Amino acid sequence: MLISVIVPTLNEGSCIEKCLSSITSQGSDVEILVIDGGSTDNTREMAKKYTKKIYNLKKRGIGIARQVGAEKAVGKYVYMTDADCWASPNLLHDMVKMLEKSSAIAITGPTKYSGINGKIMQLWYYLYDKYYFRYKYGTIGLSGRNSLIRRDKLLDAIKGKEMPNFWEDGFMTFCLRKHGKMIYIDNLKNFSLERRLKNPLTLIKTIKMYKKGMKELKQNGKISSCHLPLTSGRNL
Repeated sequence: MLISVIVPTLNEGSCIEKCLSSITSQGSDVEILVIDGGSTDNTREMAKKYTKKIYNLKKRGIGIARQVGAEKAVGKYVYMTDADCWASPNLLHDMVKMLEKSSAIAITGPTKYSGINGKIMQLWYYLYDKYYFRYKYGTIGLSGRNSLIRRDKLLDAIKGKEMPNFWEDGFMTFCLRKHGKMIYIDNLKNFSLERRLKNPLTLIKTIKMYKKGMKELKQNGKISSCHLPLTSGRNL
C-alpha cells in the first residue's frame, strides 16, 4: 500500500536531508513529494537525492503546498509533515495499522521539540490538538507536522477551496470533520527543530494568530486575515 509524504519547502537546505532520510527509511512503499515555494538555497538539490517528485509552486505558501501535494500524490494515504521534522522508526506504518483498525479517515500524534520555547509550543499544540479543537469543533485537530489522512477524503473535503497559508492544518481539519472520524494517538510522535521558536516574541505572536484564526474559522468557515503573504514563485 503506497503512502504519499508531502513536504512543503522554502530554503530548507540545512534540515531537509534529515527529514527525507527518516522518511526513506520507512520502507519502499512510500513516495516523497517535495513542494517548493521558490527556494534560493540548495533545497531542491538535496531533495533530488531522495525523490524525483519535486514541484515548484506558482504561488508560495504552506497551505497551497499541502493542497498541491495532495493533488499530485497517488497513494491511498497522504502523510503531512514539515521539512524540519523527522519521523521515528516505523511511524508511518504504525499510523496506517491504527487508522485501518479504527476505521477513521485521519490520524495524528504529537511533535516533540527540544529547548524551553519548543517545550512551551509542544504543550500548546498538544492541548490544542487533543482537547481544545474537540471542545470548539467536535473533533481532534490534525497537525500539519505529523498526520496521516485518507487521500480521497481529503480531496473531497477541500475540493473547490484554497487552503490558507496560516493554520492550514486547522482549516484542513475543519473541512474533514464531516467526512469521518479522526483520532489522536500519544505514542505516534515525530520530532522537530526549535528554530522557528527561539524568539519568545515570535512564539507569542504565533499563539495570538492561532487564536484569531480559530475565531475566524468558527464564525466564517474560513481564515482570511491571518494569511501569510503570497509571493511569486516558480511555475509548475
